[in-house]
Amino acid sequence: YDILVVRSHQRQRCGRKCHRQSLAPGTYKVTVTYMYPEITSSFYIYVSGKSVVSLRLLKLPAGLTIYQGQSFDNADFELHATYDNGKSEIITDFNIEYDNMQLGEYTARIYYMDKYVAFDYTVLELKETGIEIGDTSQVGSYAGSDLDFSKLKVYVVYNSGEKKLLSAGYTLSHEIDSTFIGKYP
Repeated sequence: YDILVVRSHQRQRCGRKCHRQSLAPGTYKVTVTYMYPEITSSFYIYVSGKSVVSLRLLKLPAGLTIYQGQSFDNADFELHATYDNGKSEIITDFNIEYDNMQLGEYTARIYYMDKYVAFDYTVLELKETGIEIGDTSQVGSYAGSDLDFSKLKVYVVYNSGEKKLLSAGYTLSHEIDSTFIGKYP
């Protein structure tokens, strides 16, 4: 005998066993055909999707403190899901709901399917703490010519440790005599 499973316009010839990953949740018409002579009989089945029973956080980021505007990276979390069929797995594709703009202590939620798990975190004010000058070896001049600062890189440094390249908002001043040949301290 042969088995044909049909849902809408999807047809799948299964032989005696259909692979579950090829059947999406929904209602299917199953037709069993006996070939000699051709005789058929049909019935309907419902394939349910797996359902999450529980979620657990196995790993959190090293620090649960972020600065205004910063984001959590999913790779820093290890989320474990257990399903109603008894199987479990580590989940990498999940959503984190949190506020990263308001200062204070909050509770974030990690969502996967219809479940969530929560953790506490703190948002600190992001402040500029200084500037950093990049490689200065490209800044130079020849006697009698103007100084060339076009390759100078200036960064703003934040209390988070991050730095951002500035393209405007700073001024350059110098006390260099462009007619003098030599190095300045």
